[in-house]
Amino acid sequence: MEKKPTSSSSIFERLRLMKKCPFCEYNYEAKKVVVLEEYEESRLVHVTCSDCNSSILHIMLVTQVGLNTMGIITDLSAEEVKRLRYSSGITEDILLDFHKFLYNSNNSFSKLILDYI
Repeated sequence: MEKKPTSSSSIFERLRLMKKCPFCEYNYEAKKVVVLEEYEESRLVHVTCSDCNSSILHIMLVTQVGLNTMGIITDLSAEEVKRLRYSSGITEDILLDFHKFLYNSNNSFSKLILDYI
């Protein structure tokens, strides 16, 4: 049997226990719920408050016992999460280049940071 994608409104119904923004207590709107990823009975969901614009990533898992969810506060938009989800991340070469950038004596950024420390 083929599984239909879960709509944002049905995910919103499952999130009804967390229907208010933890920051401003404004009620979440179903149109601000974005399902980013689905796998069997788990979902990665991004919710943005319409009032204060804060965002939370919810990891949801449906088990025999019920719905389990964990929220993570984020400053990323749903589009940024999608883009970064499977990116290669920071490599050792990138980190080394950044280190060289910071410690370059001609770099005003490093002077500013080193003066502050």
